[in-house]
Amino acid sequence: FLPAACAALALTGVLARPAAAQLDVQTAVVLDFGVYPGLDPNLGRKASDALAVELQTSTANDPVARQRVEVVPRQRVEQVMNDTTALTPPYTDIVQMRLARATGASSIFSGRILSARVSDRQAARVTLEMMQFDPSMGAYSNGAVVSQSAVDKNGITDNDLLLDEASNKAIYAGLL
Repeated sequence: FLPAACAALALTGVLARPAAAQLDVQTAVVLDFGVYPGLDPNLGRKASDALAVELQTSTANDPVARQRVEVVPRQRVEQVMNDTTALTPPYTDIVQMRLARATGASSIFSGRILSARVSDRQAARVTLEMMQFDPSMGAYSNGAVVSQSAVDKNGITDNDLLLDEASNKAIYAGLL
């Protein structure tokens, strides 16, 4: 019986296909970055958006990736926070563990914009802090403080665009 069953499976192609590598899918929440006093509060939202995009695209486009990151949409996170009174700032370890449980996330990313300087249409420099919280451990598992610059030698780029570019570079560097 066993040889006949193996022959039947081989003919249908079940045994002929090589085993496909299994991707480990991680689900992440990205919280809006805090911003030091005196800086534009929009920088925090832009940095968190850049991090969410980078988490998804860097793992989706890596041909040898062993894991893929799916970011919980901001609207879903906001809905969960609005529906659950225990999920309000400050985002302590306990609050982050509850948020992860409510959204099914295996990681929570957060951060702060520590400084953002720009010289009139010439250069921008952003320093930011990124942290990854692991709810299964109840502690931070990774983090980085990164500074990156963006330069326009022609002086024609808008200051906000230079800050965005420097922030995006810092996010990318922080994930390496």
